[in-house]
Amino acid sequence: MVDFVCSDSVLIEVKALPSLGTIEAAQAMNYLRASGQQRGLILNFGAPSLQYRRIVWDTARGAAGSAGRPLPRPAHEGPTP
Repeated sequence: MVDFVCSDSVLIEVKALPSLGTIEAAQAMNYLRASGQQRGLILNFGAPSLQYRRIVWDTARGAAGSAGRPLPRPAHEGPTP
């Protein structure tokens, strides 16, 4: 189940894992598909520093009959120099 919905448009998943992997991204994608939303954010507080991953569901490709894919964003740790 989704942890938070922000502004009725962004699904937020909160995790406490050593690192984020493909399973967490796939879970967020399933939540986006099921809800009809396009944007999701995974926050991981279990790593030594905050990790996050933004997930975007392309509804146009999904509606066209293709499987659709998230636009991958790398997990980030801490501020970017």
